[in-house]
Amino acid sequence: MAKPLSWGIKGVLKKKGVRGSPVQFKPAEKIPIAVKSALGDYFRKQGFSPATTELKVESFTCNPKGELFKKIFANNSYSAKGSITYFLREHAGDRVYEKQTSTFSIAFEDALDRNGMPFTSVTRFVLD
Repeated sequence: MAKPLSWGIKGVLKKKGVRGSPVQFKPAEKIPIAVKSALGDYFRKQGFSPATTELKVESFTCNPKGELFKKIFANNSYSAKGSITYFLREHAGDRVYEKQTSTFSIAFEDALDRNGMPFTSVTRFVLD
């Protein structure tokens, strides 16, 4: 099952008449957030905290899913490939390791949480 991320909206509108309506990220803005979150989950299991220094997206696709006109929020699935430069900090010894560069492949999709607010879940993350 896809794990939900803790982000999904950029903020809320403050205009009169639409006050409190959520503002979603644009598709291109979702990639760095999804990659950094998935990278953190990937290394956290091994006892490290990654810090991203550079992220280059080489290919990106956005595909609509489900019934498009019945959803208030974006209902897309995304996939991207690229390269990422990061360094790791070890939790136990508080050591920082040298920068590493890897290629990544990620797939994620828009979903709604139980309160009806948008969030994004990563369905696949591969780091080479």
